[in-house]
Parts: sequence; C-alpha cells; structure tokens
Amino acid sequence: MKNLKVRAVRRDNGEKTDISRVFLVEQVKGMLDKIQQNLFDVAKQKRDTCIKVVKTWDEFVKALGQKKLILAPWCDEEI
Repeated sequence: MKNLKVRAVRRDNGEKTDISRVFLVEQVKGMLDKIQQNLFDVAKQKRDTCIKVVKTWDEFVKALGQKKLILAPWCDEEI
C-alpha cells in the first residue's frame, strides 16, 4: 500500500504479480479472464484423456474397468 501497489496471487497456478493501484481494475479483470481460460483448458484436457472410443463389448468392459468415459457408437442394428 505504501508504494501504491498490491500483490495478486493466482490460486490456479500460484503466480504472484505486483499491480499498480492505478491499473488495478483492468489488470484484475484480465487476470480473471486468464484464470477462467486456464481452468477450462486444464479441465478439458483431463476430460479428453479419459475418453475411450470402443467398438466391441470387450473394449467396453476393459474401458469400464479403467473408469474411462466411454464413447460407444450405436446404430441400433445387429451385425
């Protein structure tokens, strides 16, 4: 406060930034946008690594045992 600066610490990655009080609102808005995008990207990447496309029952059972998110195409016809 003495130097008219504040320290912002991001909880998603621990990054510390000193911000002048003059630019506080603009920089915090930008920082919040980056945090939201980072959280989304990390969650999407974790989700995408858990998706397993299966075409047979054996693949389905194996993916289920691995606790994967299973994508099983379905045509409603027996082959």
